Amino acid sequence: TTVQSLYLLNNEFVHEQAKALAARLGKSGTDEQQRIARGFEMTIGRLPSTSERVRAEAFLTGYRQRLSADGCEPAEVDTQAWRAFCRVLFKLNEFLYVD
Repeated sequence: TTVQSLYLLNNEFVHEQAKALAARLGKSGTDEQQRIARGFEMTIGRLPSTSERVRAEAFLTGYRQRLSADGCEPAEVDTQAWRAFCRVLFKLNEFLYVD
């Protein structure tokens, strides 16, 4: 629902959970593809498809570029990108609904 989407976008609890998940992913390895796969496993219980992995990599790259262009501190760019990726995972239908 629209309210649920706004909650997931703006709620401090969701941001804190994304921060915690991003930190866990950061500890799970340095390889971006492994971290993406681990994020999918931890949130929706499966590995990403090839197209999902490619889109996740493109999202991270684009988000890093936007952060850098907006003047984000270089040391924070990667951290913020992974937090945003985790928020995206939290918004996937598979995460929100159990079939």
